[in-house]
Amino acid sequence: METKVTDPLDTVISDEVLRERVRRIVREGEGPQEKPWKRVLSHPLTAVVVGFLLSGVVGLVLNWAFNENAKERERIYSAQVADAERKLTESRVFYESSLGAIQDFSRAVYARHTRAMMLVSALKRGVSSEEIKERKRLYDDAFVNWGINQQANLLAIRRLTKSAGFSSFEADVEFKLVPVLRTLDSCLTRAYDENVRGGNSVVILDECRAGDLLQQALDQGYAVTSGLYEHITGEMLRETKSPNPGVAPDGQDRR
Repeated sequence: METKVTDPLDTVISDEVLRERVRRIVREGEGPQEKPWKRVLSHPLTAVVVGFLLSGVVGLVLNWAFNENAKERERIYSAQVADAERKLTESRVFYESSLGAIQDFSRAVYARHTRAMMLVSALKRGVSSEEIKERKRLYDDAFVNWGINQQANLLAIRRLTKSAGFSSFEADVEFKLVPVLRTLDSCLTRAYDENVRGGNSVVILDECRAGDLLQQALDQGYAVTSGLYEHITGEMLRETKSPNPGVAPDGQDRR
């Protein structure tokens, strides 16, 4: 049996080749490694998890913004309703005080007309001097009351019409009603003085057409007081038609 003799050189070469292969394997194993965070980012589930988290955050932000916007709309709407209700209350107070002022003015106008009419009736019927004097006294009281309150009445009319200056209603009083009352007063004074002297007061009343003056005073007084009432009522209806400012935060028109 032959014994194979190994050449030392072959052995050395084989060992070197083996070592080279080992070194190559080691080098390949020690090559650049992928970082863990890159592996996480490249994983398919990463996109799903990130999308889920972002959806939740965006949803929370949008929900918060919607709620804040709704609260702001509700605050603005509540402020508008409160302001409208305040204006309604102010208008009602003004309306009620205006009606009171119109009533006072009407009483002054009709008191003077009524007292004048009663005095004319007494003079024409030839009643006792005591009754005529009493009716003349009552007429004079109405005349004085009118004179005392005339400027106050004119200023009240200006306030009722919300005019900064001379209003059309004031013009009706000054240039239509007052001239008739002044002419009527002159007529009654002349007739009364004639009666006191024992003369015929009826002739004086006929000459100055007392009946027509009474009717004119009544018509002018009615025109002014009725016009004021209609004006104030119309303003009240326009200003207080609805305390609701319109569309509510829920989108419903509550007018």
